Amino acid sequence: MKSPLKRLLPAALAAVVSACAVHEAPTHFYALNATIADNPSQRLHPPVRVGIGPLDFPKVLQRPQVVTREHDNKINVADFHQWAGRFDDDFLRILADNLVVLLGSNQIYTYPWESRLRPDYQVRISISRFDGELGKHVLLRARWQLLSRKGRKELAAEQTLIREPVEGQDYSAYVAAQSRALARFSRQIARTIRRFADGDTAKP
Repeated sequence: MKSPLKRLLPAALAAVVSACAVHEAPTHFYALNATIADNPSQRLHPPVRVGIGPLDFPKVLQRPQVVTREHDNKINVADFHQWAGRFDDDFLRILADNLVVLLGSNQIYTYPWESRLRPDYQVRISISRFDGELGKHVLLRARWQLLSRKGRKELAAEQTLIREPVEGQDYSAYVAAQSRALARFSRQIARTIRRFADGDTAKP
């Protein structure tokens, strides 16, 4: 015959497991968003072909969780706030989507592209920061190069530092600020490409 304690133990364990399941926080998933509206007057004629990448992305950001900072030396990793896909892949995809609009070209390729594709320009990017503080700001710091066809000639070597305010205290506002920072970065790249593309078009 079982003692009263042994009879109560399974029920107590089941109650503990049930309580944990009820109080466990749900996981929220996020993705960057292309925020630039189409403007036909921005289109280049003829359209340019642009290859984006390779992209060097900080290892601390190459994880499923959304990363924030309390200050420059303290990293927070949010277990219940995660990216819906790979963060670096999302960065390249949205950058390409933005350039499609800004340059008016559907021939924007992300690295690695097929060998048969021959971009007129290639943008190599090294990101050192793309994080920030909840409710404060997002920081995007990058070095990037614009290369001519097949990467034979460096046309420009640039450094970018963008500080974008976070318009809210939650992770949705934080990710929205990252999308806006990426849009500003996209505009910088597009302006540089336009400068050289317009020069090429003007040549006899």
